Amino acid sequence: MSDKKFMIIFCLMFLSIMSLVITINIYGDAEDLYGSSQAQEYVTHLVKSKMGLPENVNERDLKTVLATEIDTECYLIGSSHVMSISIFDHNFFLSEDCPNLVNLGVSGAGLEDALIFSELIKERKQTIIFGIDPWTFKTKMDTRYGRFLEILEKRLHDLHDRRFISIELAKYIYKKLINLINYNYLIASWEKINNDSDIDYKKYINTPFQSEKNYKQAIVLKDGSIVYSREYDKKQTTGIKYSSEGDYKIEGEVYNKDALRIFKKNIIDLQNRGNKIIFLMTPYQHSIFRKGNENISNYLVTMEKLILELGEDLDVNIYGSYKPEISDCQPDEFYDFMHPRKECLAKIKLRRIFLTKTMKRL
Repeated sequence: MSDKKFMIIFCLMFLSIMSLVITINIYGDAEDLYGSSQAQEYVTHLVKSKMGLPENVNERDLKTVLATEIDTECYLIGSSHVMSISIFDHNFFLSEDCPNLVNLGVSGAGLEDALIFSELIKERKQTIIFGIDPWTFKTKMDTRYGRFLEILEKRLHDLHDRRFISIELAKYIYKKLINLINYNYLIASWEKINNDSDIDYKKYINTPFQSEKNYKQAIVLKDGSIVYSREYDKKQTTGIKYSSEGDYKIEGEVYNKDALRIFKKNIIDLQNRGNKIIFLMTPYQHSIFRKGNENISNYLVTMEKLILELGEDLDVNIYGSYKPEISDCQPDEFYDFMHPRKECLAKIKLRRIFLTKTMKRL
């Protein structure tokens, strides 16, 4: 066989395989990235259910619909670190501040996500809890906010700071295209096709899901919180000997001055609109603070000090700490180096109570 003929056959086979992969990823579409969102219908049935529904829609679509349509006393904004915090927990550590809660946490959430959700709930005059991660005071730490660029632009316009973020629409579109040949997305999309993931909503109207149990499939409770699947719960374990580099999104400068400025402007604007603000830090696993991990632990200590200073400056109460001993969390009470289990979350305490500036002057 000539080299030319071989190359032609090879290219045809390669294109055929890539076409098949792309077709599966578009048809299966594990996270609803390429088709029309089913979040509106999902939320309609979620609020009618007894306790919740199997996870089935893109989480950012889901949480934006919840933010838009559900009016409640408390909203929780943050990353996957806060996604399992639920009003239905037996030891709900925010109970004194939140008689009810909508959990708006999304995976990898950055400053842009915080601004987007702030825009959606800015007029509620309720309590808004910001889960602050080590990367919150930076920009472009995640691209998934790109689904809601218009909302982000509107928020920046309200804050008179549109120059803050150069909206990278082209980069977001590029990442969506590259994702069409992503192996992990292929596996997830194939599983979704084989599992016939359409939900029989009537089946779950009276299902008494519990926030502190695990099920075959991940469950979204009525408050928007997640109950991880039984497989994930068993697979993700830690302990005294657990070790991890823990460098997820932790590198370079601790914060960007422009990002911190816009975060502060966002908080002040929400306060001026009648909202009460709370900051929340969730613990990292003990291994992050061991000898040899000084770069990460020093980063977290510096970031925590900044958050405490920011809370005092803005009169914002603060819950939790990145340090596990502050909340008395044990080494085995984590899924990994940065995701605490409910046993740990239940121990989070109010760290600082700041008097208003008026009270301070008196």
